[in-house]
Amino acid sequence: MLEFVPVLVMLATAKKLVDVLRYAAGRDLNGVVTQLAAWAGGAVVVVAFAASDWATQIQLGDLSLSELSLVSQILAGLTVGSTASLTQDVIKAVDHQQTERKPALLDGGRHRTD
Repeated sequence: MLEFVPVLVMLATAKKLVDVLRYAAGRDLNGVVTQLAAWAGGAVVVVAFAASDWATQIQLGDLSLSELSLVSQILAGLTVGSTASLTQDVIKAVDHQQTERKPALLDGGRHRTD
């Protein structure tokens, strides 16, 4: 089972990259910025945790977070951002009452459902 985890996280990241390209093609700046923010947030969180006292306790494959190179930490952060976005997509897909609705980042606080 564990050998499928890296493939699944790569699939999540690739899917969100395709979403960004679709948002860009559709001139949906909010969609592009939202995903870029998720990726940046994921990278910042992972790099920050890698510098923390907990880094040796967090295992990614055969290495602890503290042993990963900066590039590997950033890639792990992109994965965290992609997985969080994909999870949000799933919640929105099954939440027919829009209880997960949030203001758009760039639309002056208007609520969006996409």
